[in-house]
Amino acid sequence: MTTRKSSRNSVAGPSSRAGDRPPPSSTRLRPTRGAARVVSEDELPSQKRSYKAKGKPRASLPAARSKAKPLPPVDDFVDPTYPRPDEWDDRNVFIRYKTCQLSGNTWGVGDFVHVKGESSEGQEIPQDWTARILHVRAEGGQRVFCGVDWVFTSMKMMLDQNCRNPPHKKTVQFPTEVVLGQGQQLGSIISIQCINDYAKVVHFDEADPLQPPIMYDGTAFYRSRFRPSTDEEIEREEAAAAKSTSQTRKSRMWNARFPMHEFEHPTTCFCARRYIPLPAGSEPMVLCPRDGCKKWFHFSCLDKRSAHRLHGATAIADLTSSGLDLLHTDRLTRGDYIEQHAASAEASSLTSHLSRLPRDERGIPISLLRAAESSITRGTYAMGIVGNARAVLEAREVYQRVRQCLDAAANRPDMRKRKRGAKVVVEIGGDQFSEHVDAETKAKVAAWMKVFGARGSYLDEEDEGTRGRREDCWVCPDCQAAI
Repeated sequence: MTTRKSSRNSVAGPSSRAGDRPPPSSTRLRPTRGAARVVSEDELPSQKRSYKAKGKPRASLPAARSKAKPLPPVDDFVDPTYPRPDEWDDRNVFIRYKTCQLSGNTWGVGDFVHVKGESSEGQEIPQDWTARILHVRAEGGQRVFCGVDWVFTSMKMMLDQNCRNPPHKKTVQFPTEVVLGQGQQLGSIISIQCINDYAKVVHFDEADPLQPPIMYDGTAFYRSRFRPSTDEEIEREEAAAAKSTSQTRKSRMWNARFPMHEFEHPTTCFCARRYIPLPAGSEPMVLCPRDGCKKWFHFSCLDKRSAHRLHGATAIADLTSSGLDLLHTDRLTRGDYIEQHAASAEASSLTSHLSRLPRDERGIPISLLRAAESSITRGTYAMGIVGNARAVLEAREVYQRVRQCLDAAANRPDMRKRKRGAKVVVEIGGDQFSEHVDAETKAKVAAWMKVFGARGSYLDEEDEGTRGRREDCWVCPDCQAAI
């Protein structure tokens, strides 16, 4: 393997632009005064190979436990001596830290950073790589290194690392969506001086509709990983290939040893298509928030059949009271996200005590009413990548508190009653919102309006600013409840 030299003002490495790739596990970055270079395997002490006997990969290195004490500031020029494998793993030589300071910046475990890239001919500004810091280890304040996982920002980078099942170009749209590499085979150890700046990369957990919003402002997100195959996966693939009689049997057995790409969570819509947040609005989805379901469905899939629509006040009343348990539970687990279940009694009846009471709700902000009746959706410019789940569910919770106050007032014996056809209804006189809603509930209404009161930040595209009260809604194909 020959040695690559960097240009005068840059550091060589796995560029994120097309045509370049991350270094293999045998290459490491070594800083020098003003620049750094890639060191070949022959120049280094004996390294741990990325593969065991018979070509099987090692398991991923676990994240090391870090000491709470911060590392003292690093000198301007760090000792370029690269740590030997026995030094790197020895806790008495290289101490684990959570953070490190350099030139006024603090880098910590879990941070996404830009790593200095290599300039090519005709390119004035070097293209940085992107990585996530896994370990910060140092021997004193002079020898400071980071173990990193590379972030793959192009399909070319994944193919250069022999990905055996690359994602479809429409499913993962680089560079706004990226793929996180994991495992010793796809990671590296770099000097702290190779870091340029923080990178705007966030994790998109498709099983958590209440996570902080991810807007279309240039922030990259990842929801999948690129990792080495495990021993069990290799054995399973090789066993399946061995039973094949085709001429590609040997190539299939060899491909099983290459790294693989996988999403964190399976698809939930009955069409089996994955959520594509970009371009915004092309594939919006709606969530069924009920306990035991919690599945997302495409608008277009639900609109293909009239059976996926519900009409009437009972369906809307059931909709406005659904999903409140999500606000008071921990993050959804993988099992909850894909659990199969039967239709609940609440979903089958679609009745609510709200439908039996007068709907005179003057005084309640119309934006809060519309948000409570809106479906939980994601995939438009207004709602971003994560969606409007938090705004809608908090609006439903506040709305239910208001209805409880109005219901209690309607049941008081001093309320007037009159006939409406064959029914006897209760009239709540005066300004019922100001007279019969307690101060705590009014404060919750004001707090919701302060955070989510902007028109269009929580509504469906079909609802935004064009209607009064909602008259129909979708029905979940699985649990048959209003969504």
